[in-house]
Amino acid sequence: MKKSILSLTACLLLSSAVFADAPFLEKDEASTEGAFEYSKVNTIKPDFDVKIGYVKSDTEEANFSDTSGVKFDLKYKICDKGVKYLGNVLYIGLNGEISNGDQLKNTNTLPSYDYKIGSLGVYSGYYTEGNRFLYGVYAGATKIETGYNSVQIELTSPIYGLSVEDTVQLGKSDIWIGLKGSYSYIDKTTITVDNVDLQNKESFNLYTVSVPVELHTSKNYSFFVEYEYQGIDGAGAYLTTQKAILGLNGNF
Repeated sequence: MKKSILSLTACLLLSSAVFADAPFLEKDEASTEGAFEYSKVNTIKPDFDVKIGYVKSDTEEANFSDTSGVKFDLKYKICDKGVKYLGNVLYIGLNGEISNGDQLKNTNTLPSYDYKIGSLGVYSGYYTEGNRFLYGVYAGATKIETGYNSVQIELTSPIYGLSVEDTVQLGKSDIWIGLKGSYSYIDKTTITVDNVDLQNKESFNLYTVSVPVELHTSKNYSFFVEYEYQGIDGAGAYLTTQKAILGLNGNF
């Protein structure tokens, strides 16, 4: 009897040792979380990502004080491979900007404007410890409303583009810094003057580069400041815009 008990105990210990190292067994996700607690890493691979910022623009014809707006970026996770904090991920996203001001105030040609842009996209990427990388494609529309001598003018255009961004953690701190770039093709613009549509055959290329800096104050929220440079090329001209963005990022 004693020999049987000893034999059974040895068998159980041997079996537990073998299965503990078995490659086909998945590790408990909770055991992975502890390694990343110091860096609030669970803020980088959320199910739902909300980013809202206040925008001030500086163009070739206006200063930061002449324009203001709101920029938003919403992403929802539709596919996830890997553990909670690491691995590949796929998002569907909605982003846009609403702004107004006196973009051409210094020339007195178009004294004020309202600008709207929105797009829907699909973004893929991967996450490692202290780094997140995303790239995607999107499509949407832009609309500019302005007026001159009581004449109402609207410019609407379809827009298509692609983007890429990489954000890294500074050491083991709660500060992350990134680099984003995008290219957008603005197709033929429809110009409406006092409800009469005029077709413009010109198309434009829009280039955007931005540098965001994030401060993660908790596991679900972070503040950010961002510098953005835009260049638009078309119709024989190249116009530039610089933007300063201050906002809040929520991850759930």
